[in-house]
Amino acid sequence: MIAVIGGGPVGCFSAFKLASKGEKVNVYEEHSSIGKPVQCTGLLTSEIYNVLKVDSKCVLNKLNRARLISPEGKFIELKLGKPNIVVDRELFDRQIASMASSAGAKLNLNSKFTGFSGLLEKDAMPKIAGFLEKKVMINGKPVEADYVIGADGPMSAVAKSAGLYGSRQLVIGAQARVKMKCDSDCFNTYFGVGIFSWLVPEGDNIARIGVVDTKNPNALLSKLLSKVAKGGKVLDKQGGLIPIYNPGQKLVKGNVLLVGDAATQVKAVSFGGIIPGLLAADALSKGISHYEDNCSNVKKELRLNLMMRIAMDKLSPKEYDDIISIISEGKAKTVLEQEDRDFPSKFIFKLIKSEPRLWKYGLKVIW
Repeated sequence: MIAVIGGGPVGCFSAFKLASKGEKVNVYEEHSSIGKPVQCTGLLTSEIYNVLKVDSKCVLNKLNRARLISPEGKFIELKLGKPNIVVDRELFDRQIASMASSAGAKLNLNSKFTGFSGLLEKDAMPKIAGFLEKKVMINGKPVEADYVIGADGPMSAVAKSAGLYGSRQLVIGAQARVKMKCDSDCFNTYFGVGIFSWLVPEGDNIARIGVVDTKNPNALLSKLLSKVAKGGKVLDKQGGLIPIYNPGQKLVKGNVLLVGDAATQVKAVSFGGIIPGLLAADALSKGISHYEDNCSNVKKELRLNLMMRIAMDKLSPKEYDDIISIISEGKAKTVLEQEDRDFPSKFIFKLIKSEPRLWKYGLKVIW
């Protein structure tokens, strides 16, 4: 029996893949329904279709252009080789939960993980040997489990209980859904407002506008709204913690495995975690005992994302202006338009080769 803690898309996709291979799987979700609360922009690249077939009812919009905007207002517009999609996260999550259920996994709502049976509270680093009883605590009661998969988010209780949490760093995301007139075919990325910020249209009249920062994204969000959504009506606000990818994060200890946000498997450039989390879940399903090795490609892409983030955080407003000007002038723009940003290994060297002047900005990783 495999216990998956967390009924989000990564947890349910793990359950779907494992149940499809004949494993007995229980999913335990602490909330009363799948897909709530919503804490995500819902913007996905076309890579999602290589992972699963997204129901059309989940897709709110398709975007064919992206606009990168510098702190000083200089911008470049990219024509995407393949459209990105904006999903209704509640429906998207429910689709994957339904896939898991149809494959034979059992979904348990209002079911909170509260620890491992037999672990000693006095231990500074809990011993997974206590888990050999093959029981975990759900709502304070023991249930049978040969393996536990922690897919329970950035503050993962599974990771903490198993001594896998480590010294992870978290940032905060804040987002507003705004009724306003917007370009329904293009999303904006703003550099210089927090660590990362965006405007993603759900359609002609509603946009998702958000900011990621280390301390107070709400103040920055208010500032961004006053700039890009004048006269707009805020329909609702969302927010949550996001982990910064940690290359040293352990994924496995004894019979406990971490996946998704619980494993810090989030792109450090855009702070998106759905696609890397789903790819990690697929790697896990190919062999629990070989999960770390099977996850090597996911780790590689996330490590490159982190290196890009380190360089980006050192850029000045003028350097952002310079980069946008350089990309606008030559072949680098074509590279960005054609390659999938989920896999920097496929474009980062092409980008620098196409425009050698970008080398000095990449070197900021080690400066």
